[in-house]
Amino acid sequence: MKKTLSSAKLSSRVSTAWQQAKGSPFLLPVTIVKGDDPAAIAIHRTSARLFVPSRMAAFLQLLAFPMKWVRANVSSARHMPAISGGRYHWLRHLPKGLWETAVHNFEPASWYKYGIWRFGSDTNIAKYITHREICILLPHLNRNTETGFLAQKIPFWRFCRNHNIPCAPILAVATRGKVDLSDSSGSLPPTDLFLKLEDMYCGIGAELWQWSAEKEAWYHNGVWKNKSEFLRHLQFTSQENTLLVQPRLMNHPDILPFTNGSLATLRVVTCRVPGEEPKVLARCLRMPTGASEVDNFAAGGLAAGVSEHGIVNCGVAKSNPLKLLQFHPDSGYRFEGAQLPMFEEAEQLCLKAHGLFQKPCFVGWDVAFLENGPILLEANTTWCVDLLQMAYQKPAGDFGFIDAYISCLREEGSGAG
Repeated sequence: MKKTLSSAKLSSRVSTAWQQAKGSPFLLPVTIVKGDDPAAIAIHRTSARLFVPSRMAAFLQLLAFPMKWVRANVSSARHMPAISGGRYHWLRHLPKGLWETAVHNFEPASWYKYGIWRFGSDTNIAKYITHREICILLPHLNRNTETGFLAQKIPFWRFCRNHNIPCAPILAVATRGKVDLSDSSGSLPPTDLFLKLEDMYCGIGAELWQWSAEKEAWYHNGVWKNKSEFLRHLQFTSQENTLLVQPRLMNHPDILPFTNGSLATLRVVTCRVPGEEPKVLARCLRMPTGASEVDNFAAGGLAAGVSEHGIVNCGVAKSNPLKLLQFHPDSGYRFEGAQLPMFEEAEQLCLKAHGLFQKPCFVGWDVAFLENGPILLEANTTWCVDLLQMAYQKPAGDFGFIDAYISCLREEGSGAG
């Protein structure tokens, strides 16, 4: 007996497919015209295929593409006045944006954000990986790999501690209203403390509490708490989210001019193709600005590419990606051309940590330069490709990501589209 699809099930399938089509990367899942680089085309097709798994979703995305394409270009182009000046200056760039993003099937927001409209480098468009794509590609490569020991802060701290890898210590863990002080001898030390959520990203929820010996209390944003009040604050804040308490880490004296006083970090992306030793693909210095207590790119920090010899390039802010900076806005220090201290030690630390496991193949490490040497803060199994491409002013393909990713896919026999 031939089965028939009920109207309710059909409606559900169409609704699901439409949600997939609307939220998919700005790529057609059929023919992708992106140049003559086979590896780059394979990467884009893989991300499109993974995010839009059903034929119905692919068909609906085709229908939605013209509307998404025009709206996204107009929305992105309207940010041009803040970058180039002139109330209607963005209209001059819109025709080129409409044409090139359609011909190359490229996400309009990224076309403007990465400055491709300014460079006019059509042959390199295929080598750019968008944020949406990296969030599909890396988890796909890690789908059969346990990455919790890296992606989660507490297991990562224990991993580093067990392998004698210098890392940021955790003094206390607060969860569901209970505070575990076993790692700090039962009480918090009288020193500046940094609070962060275990699942924090982009610096969300981070708090710096400074210690006053005179008042025997911590303060943050004008709020004072003595030891008992501070413990109650931890209990209350951790009702819904696990909270970590760490000592405030101070920059190496040679790093201080790169900052507003908060901690600056080096993002190092390493890759380990199966059968080979880990290698560094890219590195980027993140510099905190203004009143921010974190250096995250999304929180207003600056990002600057760093050469293989530790020389800092010009910097860029996410809010104004096409204005290149040579001086730190708070300290006035000219960081472009500066040499990072302990740069080789920082890279070797990341390579040593990655050498302890085979997979995941790609890891984005956050390294802090302290007075007594570099230490690891976090390991990111899905890292921000915008940070690197905007800081370097060039595509991910130029620092070897595409070729390395294809090699990893081939090694596991999953293919690349």
